[in-house]
This record gives sequence, C-alpha cells and structure tokens, in this order.
Amino acid sequence: MVLRRLNNAEYTFTIRDLTGIASLEPAKEFPVDGAAGEGFTNTGNALAMSPSLVTKYLDAGKAIASHAMLLPTAFALRRAPPAANLD
Repeated sequence: MVLRRLNNAEYTFTIRDLTGIASLEPAKEFPVDGAAGEGFTNTGNALAMSPSLVTKYLDAGKAIASHAMLLPTAFALRRAPPAANLD
C-alpha cells in the first residue's frame, strides 16, 4: 500500500484555503517533490515520506497554529512565524 500525502503545492494551497491568508508558504522549507515516470508530482509512488519531512510538516503546522487567532469571521496571524515563511 502506498502512503498518500499532499504534494508541496497542495499542502500550501490547503493551508491558504483553511486560514484565508493568501501569503502563506508553509512548504517553502520542504524538499522538492519528486515526479514519477509519468512526470506528475501528485502520484503516490513519487511522494516519499521521510522522518525529516514529517518533522518539517509538524514544524510548519506548529508555527502556523501558534500564531493563528480564530476571529468570528476568519483566521488572522498575530505575527509571521519564521519557521513557516509567512512573509
């Protein structure tokens, strides 16, 4: 069975959609996604999941969550966390 995960672009767009903050780039520090033989970066066989990548996912999520505020109508960030590259 192939372990499924979002590729870097999918992860970034998902975080942007969930928070409503278009400037987020949480996957900027992730390694480049590989492309399988057919050239797609979202094929399960091309998306390796290493322990260091899991750590990067967790670090990016923690950085965003530690600075996020839930407002009545949206999310907001108190300040840009350096680990998540939220410039």
